[in-house]
Amino acid sequence: MIATGILEPVMVHVQTLMSCKVGSLGLIVSLLVTLILVVRVILCILNFVYVYFLRPGKNLRKFGRYAIVTGATDGIGLAYAFELASKGVFVACA
Repeated sequence: MIATGILEPVMVHVQTLMSCKVGSLGLIVSLLVTLILVVRVILCILNFVYVYFLRPGKNLRKFGRYAIVTGATDGIGLAYAFELASKGVFVACA
């Protein structure tokens, strides 16, 4: 699974630390550093999911009432022009 693949290096690090003859303070510090790294990875993944999948769209009207769309005769430009028009923006096709 994905979680196993992500956490595998961390688990290897923890097992290595547990097998070493390190003082209890060194072990605690190493485990805290590992925990911080795991939390950072989880936060990065959550940020990615929010930015690319959950964040609401922008209000295009705050950028102005008019838009110029180049290449609006077909393809992506045409679809973009229709989408802007449906949002209430006046579109000039070039």
